Amino acid sequence: MKLAIKLYLEKRGEFVLGPGRLHLLRSIRDLGSLRKAAQELGMSYRWAWGRMKAAEDLLQTPLLARTEPTAGGRPKVLTPEAVELLAWYEGVEKRLSEVLNEALRNRPEFLRAPEEPQDSGQDGGQRKAGRKAAKTVLD
Repeated sequence: MKLAIKLYLEKRGEFVLGPGRLHLLRSIRDLGSLRKAAQELGMSYRWAWGRMKAAEDLLQTPLLARTEPTAGGRPKVLTPEAVELLAWYEGVEKRLSEVLNEALRNRPEFLRAPEEPQDSGQDGGQRKAGRKAAKTVLD
């Protein structure tokens, strides 16, 4: 059995960041450019840029910065604010994961399969159960 949530950041009721944009930010960080990240994730550059632009507009903070020109143009990389946002979000995810794992270890007996050890908490990816969304709202 697994206990899971999806974490979304909203500002004034509008979506800013969630698992998809987080994955895009990580890819930009790891690959060094928005174009490479978009290609790696199988999305168009325009769509990826649009998602980042929408987040920037809501946060009123730049998340992408142009670097020095290269043969392929001017790659867009993460700003220090985007790196800070990514680290904060990953920290929140980690803490939530720890809370969920503890809750799963202490779940009621009737939620345990007869063959499942008490401290398990993992289902080997066979089923996804009890999904709920958690929202972090900035005002």
